Amino acid sequence: MRHLKPSQSEAAYLFAPRQISEFASSASEQDLDDAYVELDHWAVFGSFEQNRLVCAASVYPWEKDAHIADLGVLTLTSFRGKGHARKVVRSICKYAYGQGYEPQYRCQLDNHISTALAKAAGFTLFGKWEVISPDCME
Repeated sequence: MRHLKPSQSEAAYLFAPRQISEFASSASEQDLDDAYVELDHWAVFGSFEQNRLVCAASVYPWEKDAHIADLGVLTLTSFRGKGHARKVVRSICKYAYGQGYEPQYRCQLDNHISTALAKAAGFTLFGKWEVISPDCME
């Protein structure tokens, strides 16, 4: 597990633009959008196999004074089921706790793989957030 802060010289080497572009091009647009993993977030962690970035997670402060850190995680399809996401999520949560933040893992409840990951990483269901579509008609 590697903490990938762009300001760290080792991380800059480990998280080279080639690796970023290879990771992004290996994921579907839907996965990239759903995961919301961004390199400019407050902290970014990754898991590697043979120097290839195969899983990335990022975290950012949810609201200014809430001390909640919202996280996203994405594992490339061919590397799923090997524990990469669980390790990355646990590591980034430990980092967030160390900075005084409570980690928040949001996912669609019908995404059983994501809910299983949350449970495996030690999360418990806190609440449900229901959004009314602006397209709905009454």
